[in-house]
Amino acid sequence: MLGLAAALAGAAEDLAPFLAVHRKAGALAEGKQWAEAAKLYGAFAAERPADPCAPLALILQGTLLRRELKQTEPARAAFARAAALPAAPFDGALQQVARRWLAWFEMADLDAALRKYYVERVEYPKSLDALVERKLLKAEQLADPWGNRFAYEEAKSRIVPKMAWQNYRLRSTAIELDSRQFALVLKESAEFARRFRLKTVNEAQPMTAVIEPADKTKKMGNVAEGETFEGAKLVKLTRDAAILVDREHVAVLTK
Repeated sequence: MLGLAAALAGAAEDLAPFLAVHRKAGALAEGKQWAEAAKLYGAFAAERPADPCAPLALILQGTLLRRELKQTEPARAAFARAAALPAAPFDGALQQVARRWLAWFEMADLDAALRKYYVERVEYPKSLDALVERKLLKAEQLADPWGNRFAYEEAKSRIVPKMAWQNYRLRSTAIELDSRQFALVLKESAEFARRFRLKTVNEAQPMTAVIEPADKTKKMGNVAEGETFEGAKLVKLTRDAAILVDREHVAVLTK
């Protein structure tokens, strides 16, 4: 019995430093002090790079920088740092989230280069290689963070449907949405954490979280680490907190 109690205490303690920072940053964010909240997350990751929550802190920092402060390059740097950290904590789920965010930034660069090409030629190129040939991008920018070439194809234009290459579709093969839907991702990132509430934690082994959806028409779930609830995966659970991940989004639920 004492061994179980010690194990549970240890599991709770490994999130304690991050949760202390997260609560402070959350209070600042509620007051729309976005820059101060982002700095707290960045400082945590800088001071504790080996902490399993370091990539989580960087993801939350990058999200605030891009969504609330519209600071693209500092946000990109935060996600790049998160993606580069060791993938062992939480089964590498956080590094995959960071890579997906980086893919959105890279697609934004491609969109900008495609618009410049269109201004010059009054049509979009038949291949992304044309952007490299005209020195609008570097060759390495044609690959997503997983090393796969971005998918690019012609799309019909509603304005001039009979003219070729007046519209296009660009996406990473690791992401379902195309490049022009980044605004939707940003909006969802603000709403994701509000979708759930950590009602209680059952400390019997295996430990499970009772998670209550914000949508009262949906049922509560009793979820263990590694399981999914409403499309989100529970990647970490302690007595005090649960971390959920869904594509580009993360939620830190606390009691």
